[in-house]
Formats: sequence, C-alpha cells, structure tokens
Amino acid sequence: MYMPKHSSDAKVAALAAAGVLTAALAAPVPTSPGMSAVERELLLVSGADSLLNVPLNLFQALVNVPSTEIGAMTILGNSLIYSGNWWSPSATNIWGEDPGDPGHFMGIVDMMFPFPQISGQGSPEPGAPGFSWDDAAAGHLGLGQQLTLLADAEIPTSASSDADYSAPLLPSTEITGSSFFDHNAWFFAALSGLQPYPLFQHWFQVPLSDLFSGYTFPTVINPAMGIGTDSAGNPDGSVPSDPVLGFVGTHPATPDDIANLPQDAATQSQGIHVVPGTDDVVNGNGNPVNLMPWSNETFKLDPLYPFQNFWNSLQAPVDLNTYASGFQIPTLEELGRALQTLAAGQIIAFDPSSPGDPFCGTTCLANPSATPLALVTELDRLWPGNPYIEDWLTRANADNPLNAYYGMANGPTPHQVDVNDALSQSLQQWFDVGNPSPDDPPANVDTPISFSPSPAMQQLIDLMQQSGVQQFFADWAQVAGYQPVDFADLTPVLGAATDSGDVGSSAVGTADGFTGLLDAIGLGDLSGLL
Repeated sequence: MYMPKHSSDAKVAALAAAGVLTAALAAPVPTSPGMSAVERELLLVSGADSLLNVPLNLFQALVNVPSTEIGAMTILGNSLIYSGNWWSPSATNIWGEDPGDPGHFMGIVDMMFPFPQISGQGSPEPGAPGFSWDDAAAGHLGLGQQLTLLADAEIPTSASSDADYSAPLLPSTEITGSSFFDHNAWFFAALSGLQPYPLFQHWFQVPLSDLFSGYTFPTVINPAMGIGTDSAGNPDGSVPSDPVLGFVGTHPATPDDIANLPQDAATQSQGIHVVPGTDDVVNGNGNPVNLMPWSNETFKLDPLYPFQNFWNSLQAPVDLNTYASGFQIPTLEELGRALQTLAAGQIIAFDPSSPGDPFCGTTCLANPSATPLALVTELDRLWPGNPYIEDWLTRANADNPLNAYYGMANGPTPHQVDVNDALSQSLQQWFDVGNPSPDDPPANVDTPISFSPSPAMQQLIDLMQQSGVQQFFADWAQVAGYQPVDFADLTPVLGAATDSGDVGSSAVGTADGFTGLLDAIGLGDLSGLL
C-alpha cells in the first residue's frame, strides 16, 4: 500500500483520534442510585438510534393501536361531516377531487395503517394550517396525505360534471328526442371515448414518473359554487374552512393564477377573466372563481417514505424517564365520542332526506324529522358535549345570505337544489326535445363550459333529424304536454310548500302525459289500465 513520504503527522493525528474514541467508549454512563444492571444497559443503548431500541418502541406502538384506531374513526367521521350530504350535488360533492375528499382518504388510511408515522395521522391535510408544502415537494408526507394528493392529480374535477350542469349526460342532449335512448347513448359514447368528455379526458393523465420526480399542479378550479362568504359577509362561492373539524376549503383566484390555467379548449370556454379595475377573477357567467387548496403547489410521490419513517421511529432513543407516558390507553368515553362522531358523519353524508337529492326532489323534505339536521340534533341531545357535532350544528343553524338549507355548513346552494330538482324530473320524462346542447351552456349555471359533439355523434344527430325520428318524438312530446328543462325559470324548492306529489305531478311526459296522448287519439279508456 502506498504511504506518503512524510507520515509522522498523520500517525500522530490517527493515534489522537483513536484515543478520543476510546475515551468516549470507556466513559461511564451516568446512573442513578439503585439502577439495576438491565436498566443501565438499556440506558447505554437508548442514547442513539439503535436496533436495540426496536422492541420497546414497537411494543409501545402496538399498545397504542386502539387509541390510533379511535382517532382514525374520528377523522373519518369529521370528514363525512365536513363534506356534507352525498345525495345532494354541491361544491364538496362533485365528480373528481374536491375539498370534501381529502379527509375520506386520510381517515381510511389511518384505519388501515394504525401507526401515525406511516399513515400521517396527527398531521394536517394538504393546504390546512400547519401543513408544509416543502415537505410535500420532498415527498416527506404520511401515506394518507400522499394518497390524497395522488388522487388530486389523477382525478381532477371538471365544469363538465358540475353540481348544476352535466350536459349532454344530465340533462341529456337531444339525439332522437327519447331521453332514455339519448342519455344512454351519450353515456356510452363518453365512456368509450367516442364523445370526448372533459371530465374523463383529464382523468389519469399525469404519468407516475412525473409524480415520483415531483409534480406541480396547475391552477385548479372548483367549478361548483360553495356556500361561503367574504370578509364582508357577501356570498363569494367559496368552500369555507373548518378549523374545528380540521379541514380547509377553497380560496379566491388572483390575477396571477390565470397564467397557470390549463390551455385546453374546454377550460378556455369557461371565460375566466379579471374584472377590469379590480383583482376579482370571475368566469363567463360572472361567478367568482375559487381554487382548490393544492392549486399551483408541488408534490412528490414517495410511498416508501412513510415506512422508512416508521422504521426510524422504532430505532429512536428511548427515554426511560418518560417511556411510560408514551402509552395512550383510550377510555370508554373516547371510544363513545368517536362512534358518535362517525354516526353523525354517516347521517349527514348518507341520509337521502336532503334538498337537492335527484331521486326524490321535494318529497324527501315532507318529513322534517328525518332530515340530517333533525337526526343529528337528536343525536346531540342524547349525549351533549361532542365538539365536532356541536360545531356542525352551529354552522348548520347559522344565517346564510344565500338562504342555504344547511346554513354555513357545506351543502348545496339553493340554485343547485332547484337545478337538481328540475333534472330529477327530466330523468322521469320520456323526452329531451329542446334540452341544452354541450356547445351552448345555459347562462346561469355555476361555471359555463362549451364543447362540441364529436363528428361521429354529430353524424348520428344529423341522421336522426333527416330520417324524421326527431320530428316523430317532437310531435309525440307536444301531444304529451312535455316541457324541456328551463334553466332560466327554475321552480324554487327551498321555502316552497312541500307537496308529496310534486315529483309525480311535475314529471309531465310520463304517466300523465301518456294518458293525454291516449285521449288525443281516442283511446282514453285504456288509461284506466295504467
């Protein structure tokens, strides 16, 4: 081996370093009077990361699993409370990832992996106060937060499937004039790619390689108007944050955000612009533009990091003086509160007696005692003191300038309720003659979006028109008393008298319309058989 010509200084330095190391290793470990030999050995190995620390840390992590699971149930319950009713389309309940979704992923991951170092339990959701986007850019997030941002990137929302407008699917756009045939034809065309549909076109478009190397979100818009207000108390279409439940809503777009908008034709058709002389950003219908919490932020997917983080935590030093205090033994009250929170969340999310439910219109409000607000109020009376339930009840009973049914708690706006009531009626009608076309959106929907029928679908429409099929259904619809969905003249649902027959009587063109047709052709006696 080669040695430098003058190595005496190097030898001296090496001997000195060895002496320091020997002294450090030989230095006595500070002990307390009465400390046993076993405790002294534990103290020796626990002063730094070591495999010998794993048994004690792993034992503590396993003992804490019940407490972690209770925390996960609470997070999942809170997320269901925050997102509002799943039957009623709203700014926190549309296709794609909206502000109501992150907590669902986080709560489920917390239950599947009951170790906070893996799941990320106890850390904020992306965008909430205390969340670090620097950690997100480095991939240093829990599995729940990473899964949330992965879904945000791969399953974005779109104005083509908004809380109040999803043509040509809902309402179905005329091909033949038969709503049954046309709705299914458009659906399968969109699903198969025969008809490009912006919602599906933007799903699963971010390569995993981009996510693994670091992905920066574009300006991501929530196309549905929320029930939030600005600092002056005026409606601004935002989704309000809820610090008690631990979730963050949307925020207003700025002029700088427009530069990062996707440049596809569908996005450009929304007419997003800055109001002259202000910093207010609105869309083509004049509604405020609000952004998702992850808009224009950077995220790196590193699914191995949470498990490495857990392994590092198992090797962490063990302080015998505080070791016992690290055990988290849940009480029966904590378990009961978690179950109560989860029950409230399930009622709020899944009770169909909610305005805007497209399957039952106003009939779902015929029994006020069955609504989510009434049931959760009773749940709170049975056992008062749950801070999450009381927070939701306070918000749900607060005044809202929009006169929203759920007050300042997340849910549909009155406009969204009225539209979905009209659309639910259109689903029961036999015809779709005169319904809006996807290239001509109504002027009063939350976010306008325009895209043309594909060449194949346009050829089918032309064929039905030239062959007389459209005229046949148009004549039939006229005789049956059919009226198309009129977005400019919606029947108010909230505040209107509840009529258990609203859905059936307003669904003209169904049974009553068919009876009218039989009368018109002299076969009215057959209506008694229907």
